[in-house]
Amino acid sequence: MEYWKNNKDKNINKIENILDDEEKFATLISPCYGNPNNRDILSGGWIDRNLFQKYNEYVKADNGELYIRGGPRFHIALDNLRVKACIMTCGGLCPGLNVVIRELVMALRYNYGVAEIYGIKWGFLGFTQKECWIKLEPEDVKHIHLLGGTVLGTSRRGFDGEEISKQLIKNNVNMVFFIGGDGTHRGIKELSKILKEKKKKIILVGIPKSIDNDMPIIDKSFGLESVVQESVRTIRAANVEANCNLNGIGLVKLFGRSSGFVAMLSTLAARDVNICLIPEIPFNLYGENGLLDFIFQRMQVKEHCVIVVSDGARFSVKDYKTSNGRPVEDIGLVIKKEIIEKSEELGIEVNLKYMDPTYVVRAVPANEYDCNLCAKLAESAVHCAFAGFTNFSVGMINNKPCMIPLEKMCGKSERKVEFNSDDYLMLLASTGQPSFYPQEVSEEEKNKDKDKIRKDKNEQSSDIEIEEEEENEENEKKERIFNFH
Repeated sequence: MEYWKNNKDKNINKIENILDDEEKFATLISPCYGNPNNRDILSGGWIDRNLFQKYNEYVKADNGELYIRGGPRFHIALDNLRVKACIMTCGGLCPGLNVVIRELVMALRYNYGVAEIYGIKWGFLGFTQKECWIKLEPEDVKHIHLLGGTVLGTSRRGFDGEEISKQLIKNNVNMVFFIGGDGTHRGIKELSKILKEKKKKIILVGIPKSIDNDMPIIDKSFGLESVVQESVRTIRAANVEANCNLNGIGLVKLFGRSSGFVAMLSTLAARDVNICLIPEIPFNLYGENGLLDFIFQRMQVKEHCVIVVSDGARFSVKDYKTSNGRPVEDIGLVIKKEIIEKSEELGIEVNLKYMDPTYVVRAVPANEYDCNLCAKLAESAVHCAFAGFTNFSVGMINNKPCMIPLEKMCGKSERKVEFNSDDYLMLLASTGQPSFYPQEVSEEEKNKDKDKIRKDKNEQSSDIEIEEEEENEENEKKERIFNFH
């Protein structure tokens, strides 16, 4: 296509197009084109000629790579009257799934006039079962954005690329939208290889979903804001319990197997958390600088403590091992058990409330922010599909909808909380927590620090004076920490 010929010198992530092999141009005019002032109530274009997305517009990601911007194109590659589309949800539940389904149906029907739209029930498994093909009409989906979960159902099994490809070909499907995470995207990639081998051109589009917000490249995953909003309710309940009971401790476990975004952002939003543990930051349970020691020092001063822990913190605890040497199954229950045992050892009675809302927060309907995000992703996916682009995922990069190659979404790279990020530094400022995993410092480094102190103060202090000063600074630091909340 001309687009690629004119942009060979740019570091743009190429997206496949069904017209590439034929070296043709998209010549059909989009049904979205028209004068908005003369639009019919139920049909007609509404986008001015100058407002369509240019083919040579791209967005620069934080890693310096360029991604083609999504959005409607003036020329499209498919005759809308010959399109037969399918929609599928896969993997775990997440707020916003129903919104994406609804907006895909609405965009396909009302923007492009697609008559045949099918929802596939139970993920990949449903493609091979005739009774799982459900025809979707706008009337069927117009209120589903108010519901949690997915009206199409979901599963994590049933992928058979060869059989799925046969069913798509047999049923004359030429456009499929997959809503799911990295596993779903790996399935799309495998399916695209099989279809290429069979020389069949079916447009495959992924819409990334991750309740942990660990999908790479994109700004954030849909559903994250809804999960944080609901998680804050539990944290505030834990805070009430902790403050209304003598020596009260509220312990909340949240989603986050490999990324701690849900716990971190919920902590920042709640403002009442004293300790937040996430997978990216290692910590010790025991010892002078461990988690348990800090909790009971705080209890002596403040008589309460609110703790938020990511599910994935079970991988970041460094001094607790199970009998078989594997990571603990439930880090929340381990911390609960250790706090109770420590309290008995110290002779301090604590009132601990453990709350695990993980399967509650993922089942809620999408909030207003996520509804808007889901609509943008769904509409952009449909626009790009009609332009002929295939084997890509759609996501927001620097607040712009973009097309992302499948291999970028199903690699080993995962989005992580960075310890020097603004959000994590804000978290430390909010909670007042120290590091629970101090790094070992050699005697040589200690002596260098002492020499630097002497130099900065422009005086020859003794080692004893410096050690006394360091002890005083440490005590002042602890006092500042315990003055939080």
